Amino acid sequence: MTSRTQASYDDSHVERVRLVRALTSVAGLSIATVRQVLETAGDPADVMGTAQRALYGRRRDPEGEGGAAHALVKELGWSIEIDDPVLVDLDRALQGMEAGEIGVGEEQLRAYAEQMLAVARLDVATVPPGDPGAAVRQVVLGTVLVEPVLLALRRLAHQHVATGG
Repeated sequence: MTSRTQASYDDSHVERVRLVRALTSVAGLSIATVRQVLETAGDPADVMGTAQRALYGRRRDPEGEGGAAHALVKELGWSIEIDDPVLVDLDRALQGMEAGEIGVGEEQLRAYAEQMLAVARLDVATVPPGDPGAAVRQVVLGTVLVEPVLLALRRLAHQHVATGG
């Protein structure tokens, strides 16, 4: 601070403002959620968990600590927090597929999981080390912006394969 009415800012301040704007406008997060993300961004080991909790919240599994999603990630040997909110989404999707009699068997589900693991490795490799703010930006914005790209590519690939490609 240079005086009561004037302050001095460096590049880190400008970068933080850009991050807050991106998290609120692009990712659609509330200011309270952005504050939570920024407060926990100091732990680089938990950037992915922080980002997912910020994006998806802390929904609890209404059925408890079980279900097909838990069984699947355990079978795959994936290191996932037992209360990860994405497990709830996966469980609901798996239940919906079963109820709708969508023919996705265990073998196909494992094949999907293997492909997503490859995508996850690509994603995690883009997270910059040593800069928690940049890491959070990459993970949160990457998640928000890349997921629609992956979905669109899948749909386009369906068209390509269906037409003999």
